[in-house]
Amino acid sequence: MRRVLTAALTCVTVAVVAGCAPPPKPEVTFYSDGNSVSVGPVNANCPDGVLRGCKTPVFGSLRMRMGKTVQISVPSEISESPWGVTFSYANGEGRIIDGSSKLFFPQAKQHAFTLDLPSDDDTLLMVIVQKVAFPDANRPATTGMWVLQGDLDRKK
Repeated sequence: MRRVLTAALTCVTVAVVAGCAPPPKPEVTFYSDGNSVSVGPVNANCPDGVLRGCKTPVFGSLRMRMGKTVQISVPSEISESPWGVTFSYANGEGRIIDGSSKLFFPQAKQHAFTLDLPSDDDTLLMVIVQKVAFPDANRPATTGMWVLQGDLDRKK
């Protein structure tokens, strides 16, 4: 009887502790050239969301060859708000160019985006998925960021 009671109390304790744990932070998955990485939000790894106080890496890294696309998948926790993608790449001459996607709004039910660079000589340096809100109707505010840093492979 004592063992049954101990086992029952252990199960209840585990269920209560698991039920009280905060939900996991949403992750964005980046896929390119047969490799993928899932990245949590930048501020989840940093005390008070301050980057300089981070003890763990806040960026994902993915080996990407020149001219390859990157497929980005976001969960509903992100797609239920407006979100978009900003990025930087180096062109064939080594010039750094910044770009961005359009904003995706919840009505579109957009859970994925394929980032295709203009030329086969371009190398993706960084991709940032941003979840935004509009506290002021004229100015969007970033409420979450998921960052991928390119691990450069200049071979085609």
